[in-house]
Amino acid sequence: MGEIFLGDYNDPKHSGCLRKITMENDIMFVIGSDNEDSSNEWKLEAKQDTSGGILVDFSKKSGPKDLLGIYEHDNGGIRWSDDNLWKKL
Repeated sequence: MGEIFLGDYNDPKHSGCLRKITMENDIMFVIGSDNEDSSNEWKLEAKQDTSGGILVDFSKKSGPKDLLGIYEHDNGGIRWSDDNLWKKL
């Protein structure tokens, strides 16, 4: 389930801040921080979408609910439905 998404990412909207997608007991998580020192880390569950993407509820950190991310091989990262592109490191 979604192994292509696993790894560390650069988020241009939060340069230098932690962005990581992991799998724990068949559950995918997006882990991050909006601070460069990785303080105040957050962890959000990601669900596989029927389109092959992932859905993440960022509302717990004042973001959008059910943001869709599609892995773009040509761009080497996840394109989110808000048009942000997280490049895989």
